[in-house]
Amino acid sequence: LPPYASFFFQQGQANATVTAYRTSVLPWLQSNFRARTDRSSLATLGSSMGGVLTTYIAWSFPDMAERHGSVSPAYWIMKDGGGRMEIVE
Repeated sequence: LPPYASFFFQQGQANATVTAYRTSVLPWLQSNFRARTDRSSLATLGSSMGGVLTTYIAWSFPDMAERHGSVSPAYWIMKDGGGRMEIVE
């Protein structure tokens, strides 16, 4: 989840996930495969909670990937105390 959201009293760790992806996953892919890791060659894709993460990455880290696919995102989980869906609104 985004850092401003919580679920079952646990704060979102999306920034840590993005950092791990950039510092561990992408370098590993580059060293083990013929993979391009420039922005125009990268995409994110997620479903349900992964869709929430994908949307957060698209809005908060526009330099990370050029394309994003958010399939059936679990936006309902992002409602604040007033019933607004924070990530969308």
